[in-house]
Order: sequence, then C-alpha cells, then structure tokens
Amino acid sequence: MCPQACAFRDSSEKFKKAGAEVTGISGDDVSSHKETKKCLCLNKRSRRNRLPFTLLADESNKVRNEWGVAGDLFGALPRRETYVVDKNGVVQLIYNNQFQPERHIDETLKILKGI
Repeated sequence: MCPQACAFRDSSEKFKKAGAEVTGISGDDVSSHKETKKCLCLNKRSRRNRLPFTLLADESNKVRNEWGVAGDLFGALPRRETYVVDKNGVVQLIYNNQFQPERHIDETLKILKGI
C-alpha cells in the first residue's frame, strides 16, 4: 500500500485545491497501518512525510464487499480502486490500476477538475 499512500500524500495540496477530501480504506488491520508509517517513503521524521488523510482499517472487508471491490489473482492481492464521490453522493469515477498507483492521482484529479 505504501507507494499509493505516498502518491496521494505527495499530491495532497492538489486535492485540497480541487476541494476534495482523501480517505484511504484498506483491508489491513490497524497494526499494519502503523507499520505503513515505517515504509521508506514515510519513515523520515519530517511532518511532510506523514499521511495528511485518514486511513481506515476494513479488516472484515465489509466496505470492500459493499462497494463490490473484488481481489485480483484469485483473491491473493486486494484490488486498489479509487472512487470520486461528488457532494451529492454520486460516484463520478471508479478507477482501478493495480500496478501503477500514480495513475490514480492523474485520473482522479482530471475528474475533480470537471466537477
């Protein structure tokens, strides 16, 4: 999860300017989220390396199941999907690119500019 979390962290100002709020949801448990903070791109002591958004633990996969997020490779890897939900609660984008997390940023910002 680290590269995707860091990519969203590095673009947090762009999301703020677009009027968006970022929330991460993962099937990992809370202790795993604490380990994420030790990731190479997050382990510096500088405040700028902290995640500026909420990261929720969905250990039971309740949220993933409700949103229809399946797993890749026969469930061995969790899919990484990005959703853009507008102020009226309408989903404007569902984006999945498992192996290029930085593309989530580009696609999300394109949609936000049009809302």
